[in-house]
Amino acid sequence: MAHTRLLAAAIALTVWLAACGPGRPPASPTAAATQPAASTRPATNTAGPTTAPTPVAPTPVPTTVPTQPPPTPTPGADALLVACPAGDPWSQTQGGATLSICFDPHPPKLGTPGRYTALLVNAAGQPMAEAQVELTMVGGMAGMEGEHDEDFTLEMASQGAGLYAAEGPVGPSDLELTGIIVRVRSGGDGWTFNIPASALAGDE
Repeated sequence: MAHTRLLAAAIALTVWLAACGPGRPPASPTAAATQPAASTRPATNTAGPTTAPTPVAPTPVPTTVPTQPPPTPTPGADALLVACPAGDPWSQTQGGATLSICFDPHPPKLGTPGRYTALLVNAAGQPMAEAQVELTMVGGMAGMEGEHDEDFTLEMASQGAGLYAAEGPVGPSDLELTGIIVRVRSGGDGWTFNIPASALAGDE
C-alpha cells in the first residue's frame, strides 16, 4: 500500500512539474491578435471624380411686341374734295403746295352767281390752315381777249381744315373769261396758280 501511494504521489508531482515548468507551451493567441491591423491608408473614392453640374441657361421669355397699325395715308387733295357740285376739281402742285378747286357752275362765267371752293395741302399732305387765298377771274371783250383784259378778285374765306370758299357774281357778264389766278400766302411763302380758261372749257 505504501508503495502504491508513493507511486501515485510521484505521478502527480510529475504532472504538476510538467504544467508549471519551462517547457510549458505558450498560450494560444487571442482572437483579437489574429485579426489583421486596420489599414491607415485613406479610403479610395471608387465613385470616380465628381463632375460639376453644367449650368442650364434660363429659357428666354418671349417678349410680345404690340403690333403697330400701319400709318393711315393722308388722302390727296382730290380725295379730300370728295366731289365738286359740277365738273371735276382743277388741281396743281407747285413748291410743296397743292391746290384743288371746284367751280359751280362749271366752267365758271363772269357776271354769273357762283360758288368757288378750294383745298390747300402741303408737301406732307396736311391741310394748310390760316392761309390768305385770293381768287382772280380775268375777262376781256369777245374777239379781243388778251388786249384789254380786266381782273376781278374775290377773297376766299377759310372754312377750316385747309378749305377756302367764296361766293357771288364776279365781273360783268359781257366779258369773256380768259383765265383764273389763285394767289396763296402762308407763313411767309407765296404761290400763284394760273388756270387758263381752256383747261376748264374742255370739261363742259
